[in-house]
Amino acid sequence: MQRLLATLLMGVTIALTAPAAAGPQRAQPIRVLKVGSELVATHDVTIRDARLSQGSRVTVTHVALKNGKPVAANLELKDGHVLAGVAFRQIQKHFRVAR
Repeated sequence: MQRLLATLLMGVTIALTAPAAAGPQRAQPIRVLKVGSELVATHDVTIRDARLSQGSRVTVTHVALKNGKPVAANLELKDGHVLAGVAFRQIQKHFRVAR
């Protein structure tokens, strides 16, 4: 009887904690881009002809500023291909800064 109770309690504990761990992580929006920063795709995304899956990493190689604020950036993929002039809004929507 005690084993059954312990098993049931463990199942309840796992059920209560699993959804929080399995849910999507809400990342803070990117406000500042720096050359050399590594970004991670938060979901599957297609930018121009490049298809990136969730978790794909890119590196910022150039940041275009307007009035001191980032408006676009060049993103280098792991294979060396560079996506030039990706809009900052699109970067904010599809990426988070890698930790």
